[in-house]
Amino acid sequence: MAYAQDAPHGLRMACRDEPAVIVTDYFMPNGDALYFLTRLRTVEATANIPVIVLSGRQLNETVVRELKRTIRGRQGRPIF
Repeated sequence: MAYAQDAPHGLRMACRDEPAVIVTDYFMPNGDALYFLTRLRTVEATANIPVIVLSGRQLNETVVRELKRTIRGRQGRPIF
């Protein structure tokens, strides 16, 4: 198990380590989960890593819809 202090660091770790799954908070320093997922899905090595997004705060419907779309990645597999 590994821990990233913010979104850019998490992306670098995912590209380097290619984890089996990523669990992230929606709100994090230097970018939220949408920022992180959008970049994660554009890198071939990380495009299909399953991602679980958690949050202790209420997310509006637009954010939830965008997360669902982005989390699915290239394979279209819902993980949300």
